[in-house]
Amino acid sequence: MKDLNIPEQLNWREYAKERLEKNVVAVKDYRDGESFDKYAERIVMGDTSVYKEKVYVFNPVEHFNYIKPTHKSKKEILNFELYNVRKSDLMIVYFNKPDSIGAAIEMAIAYENKIPIIGVFEQYVEQAEDNIHAWLSELCDVIFTDLDECIDYIKEHYLYE
Repeated sequence: MKDLNIPEQLNWREYAKERLEKNVVAVKDYRDGESFDKYAERIVMGDTSVYKEKVYVFNPVEHFNYIKPTHKSKKEILNFELYNVRKSDLMIVYFNKPDSIGAAIEMAIAYENKIPIIGVFEQYVEQAEDNIHAWLSELCDVIFTDLDECIDYIKEHYLYE
């Protein structure tokens, strides 16, 4: 992200966050012995106990960045971001700068902590040599060429349990 301005760093993250948070997720299983009709009625009546917790999206640029510095040291940023990676349930990597060393380190930490990594790379062509480094693509569970496809995939496979 080092060569990107603040809007370039924020825009895709804000878009993804808005799409994910807008989606209220109903838990598929219902109470023992409860009919689906009764379960659906509880949803319609506003019983929030049927919903999963709100989706929280960590956006590191909202906290620290190098363009408008509020940090005391670069190590502070490193530790803060890796702390948040380790406590994540899923990571989205937008490969608009596929040579970002920070993204590579974050992906390695996520991979080691068995956190699914979903990539978005608009110019991605499977098995093309001029894509991202092979190790980065291998760290990803799946790579999409469209952010909307990525969000839809996450909603379908990770938010609906």
